Amino acid sequence: MTPKLAPSQLRLITDTSEFEFTTTDDIEPGLPCLGQQRAVEALRTGLSIPGPGFHILALGAEGIGRTDCIFSVLSEFAPTDEATTDRLLLPNPAQHGLVEELELPAGRGQLLIEGCAELIRTTSEKENEQRKRILSDLTSSFTDQLQLKDFLARLDEESALQIKTDKQQVDIRPLLRMLPQCIVHGQTDGILCQIDRSPDPASLLGSCTVDPDSGMTLVNAGSLLQASGGCLLVDGRLLAENIAWWRNLRDVLRTGFISLGAIPAAYPTQITVPVALSGYLRLTAKVILLCDQFVLDRLQEIEPDMERIFPVIAEFDTRVERTPQSIDDSARIMAAAIQQHGCLPFNRDAMASMMDISSKISGARDKLSLYRSGLSNLLREASHLAQQNGNKVVAAGDVQTVIDQRKSRVSIAKHESIQAIINGETLVELSGFITGQANGLTVVGSGVQAYIEPARITAAVRAGEGAIIDIERETDLGGSIHSKGILILAGLLGSRYSPHEPLSLVASLVVEQNYSELDGDSASLAETLALLSAIAGIPLKQSIAITGSIDQRGQIQCIGDVNMKIEGYFGLCRKAGLDGSHGVVVPAGNINDLMLDEEVVQAVEQNQFSIYTVAKLDQAIELLTDIPAGERDDQGDFPSGSFNHGVVAAVHQYAEEKKQQEHKED
Repeated sequence: MTPKLAPSQLRLITDTSEFEFTTTDDIEPGLPCLGQQRAVEALRTGLSIPGPGFHILALGAEGIGRTDCIFSVLSEFAPTDEATTDRLLLPNPAQHGLVEELELPAGRGQLLIEGCAELIRTTSEKENEQRKRILSDLTSSFTDQLQLKDFLARLDEESALQIKTDKQQVDIRPLLRMLPQCIVHGQTDGILCQIDRSPDPASLLGSCTVDPDSGMTLVNAGSLLQASGGCLLVDGRLLAENIAWWRNLRDVLRTGFISLGAIPAAYPTQITVPVALSGYLRLTAKVILLCDQFVLDRLQEIEPDMERIFPVIAEFDTRVERTPQSIDDSARIMAAAIQQHGCLPFNRDAMASMMDISSKISGARDKLSLYRSGLSNLLREASHLAQQNGNKVVAAGDVQTVIDQRKSRVSIAKHESIQAIINGETLVELSGFITGQANGLTVVGSGVQAYIEPARITAAVRAGEGAIIDIERETDLGGSIHSKGILILAGLLGSRYSPHEPLSLVASLVVEQNYSELDGDSASLAETLALLSAIAGIPLKQSIAITGSIDQRGQIQCIGDVNMKIEGYFGLCRKAGLDGSHGVVVPAGNINDLMLDEEVVQAVEQNQFSIYTVAKLDQAIELLTDIPAGERDDQGDFPSGSFNHGVVAAVHQYAEEKKQQEHKED
């Protein structure tokens, strides 16, 4: 008996009694790291290891709250010494373009620059005594800085030389070229963290400009320097598209130094003046590279040594186990989004609906989705709708209306596909029995525009050398996974129905009226049934669609998009007219993935639509034919009158026909 699912098995409904609040205004927002414990531990490890080089790769899909989680973990750490340091460039007048780096406690750099600027002013006015006093104050203020002792001595020498000149007006340009530059201002409150979403050379390394008055090269620090002593989050998407950008970052991370000579000019017409301390400045920031699996694969093609550059990988999950605790935690996260975007509060029924939607997005009813951006947009839409209706609280009906509106916005192709079937332009039978034909289910399009079309699969059989022709493959419309499914089907056919002699038939399989590339193996169960039906001459029900992958032993394997496939076929049957005979066969392993729309559940409750689960081929055979599949007896024979007996008898008949044909030819 093929299991027919009860309405209670088709979706999981959140019990509002699990919530201890009336509206989300009563919830304390928080928990940015829900479901990301492994990533959190990796982040803590990478951030707590001192010294250069321990950069982190944050691996996960966009929209799951990676940056919020990273900022939350960073808040646990105190500022490093490098973060509380001013970083300055001291020009060397003896060698044009060469600078030395100086590090001072936060705020001290500005004092030095102001003192030097005042010294230059007094020099320009030839106030020698005041100049000497300022120089003395600077020297005494920075007695612990040996670098400054030499620098101030050079500054004293140059300024004294300018005052002694016979010219009435002092040329202060040489002095202006000696003015220190503070390229990084230290800070003391919390660890510094920045995000670079467009990591081109100018953004990462900075830029150079030339002061028109003094001819001095001015350095504008890039994000790698601005994040000194803290963390820099780098968006990896553009790096994967721009190899030169990636190599810029890679070279800095490999060496631990930033070449000031590599800093580009701020304007294309300016020539970058190479300035450096022995060529480089230290990288004191930890870099956290944000990327998903696609970006990582692309970068690894360019750079196989990614693990050495990023020794710590923080992998972010896209879903979490659905438990009373995770439901409560998810409500707190949604409450934070509601507060952040200024939305109306959600009541308990609305929040229960959001939890159910979260499970559906996750692809399993025992999970919750961690795609916060998508859920956040849904919260905002539902709040906007409630406001338009003059309500002060968002209810479950508002959430459902938004879901319905979203479906209708991108439904043109779907409606045209259904109408073509209803009008008979696309031939799909939704009733009766037909030999060698089954209704599979295929996903058309991608993303929000994806929808389901029935795939009318037909099989034709004749005597021959023993081959299964995949017409999709022969016409370059079938992908490799689909072709693999056909080869598995061929293996099953031979081992199950003709184990002791070669098959003597030629069969062809095709998805009728398909004019685009087809891939995946979720139609292999339907293809198997169509082929066996054609061989045995036993018709199949056309009112029941089939989705599922099959192995060589006749076991039915899980498939993806199970909810979309059921709901898509239901929509077609409802448009054509439900009569109680329609339904869908799905793999038994997909039962925990079911989170079907309420309209489907209601149709099942009213016996207008049915959903069946199968674990073995024989279960599907009996459901689609109303004939016992049959099991082999002790002699290895199927019982007479069974479906499998009919297949074996037909296979033997094709073998006899082939032998007779060969005898005639001899």
